[in-house]
Amino acid sequence: MNLTRHLPVSTCDTTIELSGEFELYGEFDMSDEKIQNEENETTRHDGKQSGDKESEKKSEKRKSDPWVLWTRDIAICLILVLLFRANVAEANYIPSPSMEPTLMVSDRIIVDKISLKWRPLERGELVVFHPPLEDRRGERWIKRVIGIPGDTVEVVRGVVYINGEKTDEPYIENPGRYSRELIKLAEDDPSTPENEGEYYFMGDNRDNSRDSHIWGPCPAGNVIGRAVFRYWPVGSMGLIDDKE
Repeated sequence: MNLTRHLPVSTCDTTIELSGEFELYGEFDMSDEKIQNEENETTRHDGKQSGDKESEKKSEKRKSDPWVLWTRDIAICLILVLLFRANVAEANYIPSPSMEPTLMVSDRIIVDKISLKWRPLERGELVVFHPPLEDRRGERWIKRVIGIPGDTVEVVRGVVYINGEKTDEPYIENPGRYSRELIKLAEDDPSTPENEGEYYFMGDNRDNSRDSHIWGPCPAGNVIGRAVFRYWPVGSMGLIDDKE
């Protein structure tokens, strides 16, 4: 016996033929759930759009905040200054009379660091370096280049001889009164990664300078740069002439 009954049901002006309760409820349940899910998705989508707009507004506000802009600009400037100081040039002041009369106490100078990469130091130039002394490690001293790698240096009663020849030093007022025996400065070995060359540095104020006549040659690795410009005092501002 066929117990299935077909009942006409009128819903929303459309006649639907129903053939079973479970199928009927199932279809209407799924339809209701689908509608509900679509409403939820729409709500979530609208909420996401609203949240995105709020985030964009906050982001734009942060970008336009003057404090944020100033902080960013200051940070960038500090980084550039540090990079410049570490690789290109730096300012130094003269703390002692060891380079008088060429440089006076409290003079301010600019030290060129980058040119050493393609142009080695020459005799007569003013150089800033780390002294090869355990108790002075990390300090910055300034002296004049007297001998370069491969030279022989000898001091006889204040007169300096380079490779056996007497040097002309117009930049000193009073030569020292001491003598130092002949010394041979080591040269760099191009087959090794480190620079083994040695320099002989002396102050222009010979009797008041702690330099190579006391502690000997200075390794090339201790050199920081060459002094090239004096910016203080204003009356003495200008390039530093290594033949002064």
